[in-house]
Amino acid sequence: MKLKQQIDDFVYKKIIRSLLLTSCFGRKSVLGRSESGVNFEYMYDNKSHGYTWLGKLVDRILLNLPAVKATRNRKDSILKILKNEIKDNIIREIHTKIVDIGSGGARYIRELKDDPDLEKYEAVCVDYDSESVSLAKGLIKPHPELKSSLRFLKADAFKLNHLEEFAKKIKWTPNVIIASGFIYYLDDGVVKKVLSEIYRQLAPNGLLIMSNIKQSPSQKLMERVCTMQGSRPWVVYYRDPEVLRTWLMDVGFQFVVIGEDAWGMYNICTARKVK
Repeated sequence: MKLKQQIDDFVYKKIIRSLLLTSCFGRKSVLGRSESGVNFEYMYDNKSHGYTWLGKLVDRILLNLPAVKATRNRKDSILKILKNEIKDNIIREIHTKIVDIGSGGARYIRELKDDPDLEKYEAVCVDYDSESVSLAKGLIKPHPELKSSLRFLKADAFKLNHLEEFAKKIKWTPNVIIASGFIYYLDDGVVKKVLSEIYRQLAPNGLLIMSNIKQSPSQKLMERVCTMQGSRPWVVYYRDPEVLRTWLMDVGFQFVVIGEDAWGMYNICTARKVK
């Protein structure tokens, strides 16, 4: 092993990892919660905490990283698109039925309540992580107005037949599907199958809102010190957005629109099922 690599390993595994463990956000990322809805909710809240005074400082530094700012911006961009779709549906006298796949803390649906012009929508939030589902249920408790319009389904987002079975049970077909985040952790073959299944389950004229990760300024940090659930190594699939466009059109979507954030990290994508 070359000296430079030895120094690099020491810095990341001994110094940086130890500092991250003093931070609430850092500890979750290091100890297997990096891709969980719980961690994303922490980023959205943007409030620093730590197990020591140094940990709180580290937490604030982490929450100010460009990648984390881009993640909060991604949430805001998706929420804006979702609000516009609901408002358009209200004008057309269509009841909006939303499925959020990999929903975490149900942040998009919770923030809809802040817009007094929004009505006539309901949602099913799907996540396979029990902690994220419990967190989401706890977060809506202070908002009883959401309970009648929001359901939770603990299911593997990679196996959308669970969603189909649930939809049949409640006689409910979504006309908006949000797929933000979880495709980053799937290989190309699985993503293509998921997109095909989303297309099949979406109502005619329904909208898909999704995100793609193109690159990350925190890639090296995440790969060197962070782990995913089950203590798996941090693995993310970075994709050219035009590849995603091709996949979407191949399964039948039309009117594909892809944007890019100011950090060049995320692409926010919308696509419509015309038939």
